[in-house]
Amino acid sequence: MKRILSLVLISALLITSLTFGAVAGASASDHSSAEAELLFALGVTETSALTEAIVTRAQFVRYAMKLAGIPLTPYNGTQFADVPSTHADYSYIMSAVDFGLISIADIFRPEDAITPNEAFKITVELLGYDFMAEAKGGYPSGYLQTAQSIDLLDGVNTSNLSMSEYDVCTLLCNALKVNLPEVTYSDKGAEQYRIGTATLLSQYRGIVEVNGIVDGVSHYSEYDASGLGEGRISVNGIAYNVATQNYDMLFGYDVTAYYDTKSQKIISCTPTDSNRVISVYAEDIESYKGGTFTYIDKSSNTRSIALSDNATIFYNGRAFNYNETKMLPDSGSLTFVSAGGSGAYNTLYIKSYKTIAVSKVFRGDDEFILIDKFSNENNLKINPDETTITVADHSGKSMSLSSMGAGDVVNAAVSDDTKVVELICVDDEFIGTYSGNGGDYIDIDGKMYRLTTGLKAELANVITLGKQAIFRLDIDQRIADAVPTSGSGEELGYLVVGRVLKKGMTSELGARILNLDGKIYDYYFADTFNINGKGYKDCEQAYADHKSSEYDSLLCSVVKYTVDDEGKIKSLTYSDYEGGNGGLYFTNKIDNLTNGLLAQSFNNINNQIITDKSTIIFKVPNPLYSVDNVDDELYSVEKASIFYGENSINGYRLVGYTTNPDDGMSKYLLAQKVANDASADVDVDDDAQLYMVSSVSKVVVDGDFCEKMELCGFGASVSSPLIVYSKGENDFTAGSIAGGDIIRIMKNDKNMVQGFEIIWKNGASTFVDGSAEITNEASLENTKYKFRMVYAYGIRTDVIDAVSVNTSPANVTMADKKPLYVKGMSIFKYDNRAKAVVEIPVNEIKDYENFGNDRSVFIYAKRYQGTMGIFMAD
Repeated sequence: MKRILSLVLISALLITSLTFGAVAGASASDHSSAEAELLFALGVTETSALTEAIVTRAQFVRYAMKLAGIPLTPYNGTQFADVPSTHADYSYIMSAVDFGLISIADIFRPEDAITPNEAFKITVELLGYDFMAEAKGGYPSGYLQTAQSIDLLDGVNTSNLSMSEYDVCTLLCNALKVNLPEVTYSDKGAEQYRIGTATLLSQYRGIVEVNGIVDGVSHYSEYDASGLGEGRISVNGIAYNVATQNYDMLFGYDVTAYYDTKSQKIISCTPTDSNRVISVYAEDIESYKGGTFTYIDKSSNTRSIALSDNATIFYNGRAFNYNETKMLPDSGSLTFVSAGGSGAYNTLYIKSYKTIAVSKVFRGDDEFILIDKFSNENNLKINPDETTITVADHSGKSMSLSSMGAGDVVNAAVSDDTKVVELICVDDEFIGTYSGNGGDYIDIDGKMYRLTTGLKAELANVITLGKQAIFRLDIDQRIADAVPTSGSGEELGYLVVGRVLKKGMTSELGARILNLDGKIYDYYFADTFNINGKGYKDCEQAYADHKSSEYDSLLCSVVKYTVDDEGKIKSLTYSDYEGGNGGLYFTNKIDNLTNGLLAQSFNNINNQIITDKSTIIFKVPNPLYSVDNVDDELYSVEKASIFYGENSINGYRLVGYTTNPDDGMSKYLLAQKVANDASADVDVDDDAQLYMVSSVSKVVVDGDFCEKMELCGFGASVSSPLIVYSKGENDFTAGSIAGGDIIRIMKNDKNMVQGFEIIWKNGASTFVDGSAEITNEASLENTKYKFRMVYAYGIRTDVIDAVSVNTSPANVTMADKKPLYVKGMSIFKYDNRAKAVVEIPVNEIKDYENFGNDRSVFIYAKRYQGTMGIFMAD
């Protein structure tokens, strides 16, 4: 039995990015979650995900200025030798000088760690309590005493020499709630101070703190079972609009929320530490009766937990009418919540999963269907336009529906009203030997595993004792699917690519094969092996004998193969070997098929080859021998339910097939795309514009799956990027386009890309052609551009003195410097953290004169009419 909930399952339980400190022991990150959410919502920090990283002096000044909403003042020059105008936090540091938070000195040491005393002094001055600190002895002791007296240091570690993000977050949130001093004047005009009632949060931010129990969310409320509607939440009976976060899974929790009186919305809402929360795996629940559950805890002790008489129960994220049969799910977990930590548990969240071992995915205009390998009753139909479904892999990373395919194991949470609320694609598998069984468990290499209901019913038809297989797990670590490996006998697949690979001083022949389970596997050939019945020890000779005359690979085709105990190929037979001996047949004679029916197609082959209804289709792209950048997305295996009447493989032609030698019935088909969707093969015109790729994503347009690409460059900004679409499902990714690449494109008036040319790959030190600088028209086919890769040598206001990356910085002459005029021009850079293109100002550019070899590198395209695009490549 599993005793500790995984992070993945906890995130799945909550369906939210919030951290619940009461779930499992408070940690620094748990304790700081509410503060982190608040600072992020106020725009003080860039993320709510805190780390143990040390905060620098420059960072702290920026946070302090943003905390109070202090406006930045224009500034020319600098007061500190180590804070040039190009420093990222220059404006914040210089404005802090004007505001009086920091004093002028020779240097500021912006990258040094902020010490507690320094942070306390800045914060105390920010709050206006420096008069009290000076009266108590000044810096540092007076500021420390003052910080303690106004409760600024609650929860802050003051013993270290530096401050982590956790401590800074706590300190700044404390500052938001400190009552600010009020200044009055005596009859003689002397200043007098007293502690007032206003805070930074209330007076300068317009934020009101709200405390209480969440009693209403979008889909359910104690006062209205239909809920409050999207984007609404109620605390202690008072309803509020929310900003961007989804708080539906906070029903029944005692929370601290922050209400923005200006936008009239809740901007942050997190559980308090007072909640008592217990989460238990469904498999550890032993019984349920009369509102009481009995379960096994992590110490293998039997315990019970009772619900209050009026407890609210949610089933897969939705409140449901009580149904005792659903109180003990077969898979998933139960989370019990006691608001404030006293009394019985008043809220129960039941997460119940069904497991689908996907054999096929049907993609239609208005439905997306996952076909289960073992039972049609387990098939799952989804509306592809549904936007409220959480779709993620088992690590919690968001993913798209379109990326799911045959061979995947998917866990689905379906609410009581049959609404799919969550999908988790579990990519967790291992190779082992099925060595025994007992009840609901099977033994694999001496370890016991539970089975899903679907596999349990079909186990005898899937694998026999003593056989090796690839075992796939669901989110509860149950065996959901078993695919016997080639070691269990002869296998059939499609050889995607085979090449000689250098391994140190030796060479090995490797092969990548698309198997019938829809997965691509990498193999090496054994020390001795045979291909088409001929034995080999020399991999170079085998490669030479069977290499394609058209491309750099072994012939790519349908093959039979076996592997030895070490998982290496010991024999391989091509489908067209000796005209079909061994039950394998292959043809490339049917060239004129477009969208004809498969049944008719087979009748044209001597009227002898017919299909059965379980025929498996290998669908491969055009060209058939796509040997580079091969991944599972380029290939698929589809199992057709019927092959007659209106059913066909639209857009594909039959190029190969295999048959059972006993009855001539076709078992496996090889279908190739009719149209060439490889956009990179289309010539790009001379005048094609240059862009940097901001993102590539999969979308559905007019019912067809394709890819969307966002571009920034000439005439397309970060705020208004050029949006273009591919013709096929994977044209851009198959063409190796990724975020940050620089490309030229041709498109039609509907923004469909007709062709593209990659100029530079993100992170590369040279252009795609291998040169560090392209300086003549002959370097690229049919182009009027001059592409240059340069670095910034010096900066003169709106002019960058650019020098070729081929020029030694130590030997730069006036003749080497080429002015790059950037006034009015956008400079684009790909932000690897944000996964998008951003626009940068000139003051963020590093030049050689000030930064040495840590200078900025640019790529720009020059035409006779002027500069067409400027992109940062560092």
